[in-house]
Amino acid sequence: MKKLLLIACLLLNQAVTYAQSLNRPTHTIGSTPVIISGYIKSLKDGSKVYIVSADRDYWHDSSIVKNGHFKFRMDKYAGRSASLRLTRESLPGKWLDFYIDKGVINIEGNKNDIGDLHITGSPYAQDYYSYYSMLKLHKYFHDMYPIEVESINSMASNDTLEGERVYLKFRKMDSVKCILDKKWIVAHKNSPISSYIMYVDLWRNISRDELGAMLNALTPKAKDNVESKELEQLVYVYKHLRPGLPAMDFTQTDTSGKQVSLKDFKGKYVLLNFWASWCEPCREENPALVKIFNKYSNKGFTILSISLDNNRNSWIKAINTDRLNWTHVSDLKQWSNEVSSKYAVNSIPHSILISPNGLIVADNMDTEDLEKKLAEIFKQ
Repeated sequence: MKKLLLIACLLLNQAVTYAQSLNRPTHTIGSTPVIISGYIKSLKDGSKVYIVSADRDYWHDSSIVKNGHFKFRMDKYAGRSASLRLTRESLPGKWLDFYIDKGVINIEGNKNDIGDLHITGSPYAQDYYSYYSMLKLHKYFHDMYPIEVESINSMASNDTLEGERVYLKFRKMDSVKCILDKKWIVAHKNSPISSYIMYVDLWRNISRDELGAMLNALTPKAKDNVESKELEQLVYVYKHLRPGLPAMDFTQTDTSGKQVSLKDFKGKYVLLNFWASWCEPCREENPALVKIFNKYSNKGFTILSISLDNNRNSWIKAINTDRLNWTHVSDLKQWSNEVSSKYAVNSIPHSILISPNGLIVADNMDTEDLEKKLAEIFKQ
């Protein structure tokens, strides 16, 4: 789950960067000190507890336990989820997710059942605890446990391919969590936790129009946080990616080191195809793309593939193995690819059809829809 949150937040931040490039006003929230005061029965004196951000990119200093009590003070950390951990290792059952909000947060319970720790104090920390408790009571939470273990093991081994396989398992579970998230948000339109839930996960699993509608349904109080402002930036980006609007030009390096721009293909229908060598669904889709390319390439259609690879050899090998005889570009920055960021691509494979005069024809097309659209265009 932590890997997914990291990827989701990374992609969203990239989309926000593009929105800022369009001179969209930005919003920042000032930081307020946070006090986390805890008591966990039976913790040994001298042992340590830890606070780590949900995506594990930030470890706070540990706190030493005395008579079961511990305390953290944070000056620049309010407004995000985190985990209270009893060990530095990622051991299932040894952490509790919660939301760090300004003011005092109290965490109390028994070490033997950390998942049932009780959180009081900050209203929004309690809201997040309510959300987390709702998930725990659902079958989804228990089904996710073995996948969480797989995720931890794959990250520990630095096995990229295994990590992506685990990622796909998470995506299959997303539809269940999506329903739970929506239900909670509808019932909590006045809580910033609702926009936080949309920010860290839900936005990837709903349509662009639905994201805008759900965000607009929140009260001003619920939208007074960084997450909501960045979601508004993302919605702003989406408005520039609708059919009939001009496609954004870009330049990246092809497999021979040559700079290639979208404008170089003016006069043809161009399919922007976002993919990667490690992406199993992408590789499964490639034979259909090859068939379509061979059928229409002499009629004014071509494909420009943008790879989210970070290994040049793997990228080239996949192109040759799958016989993808069209133009390929990449900056080899994987999820930080500048073109995918510009087009707010949040999953792959993802395809966008561009007209000969540079307008967006359709976004997020699968190969079946592409075949139908090209048959209509070229009267086949």
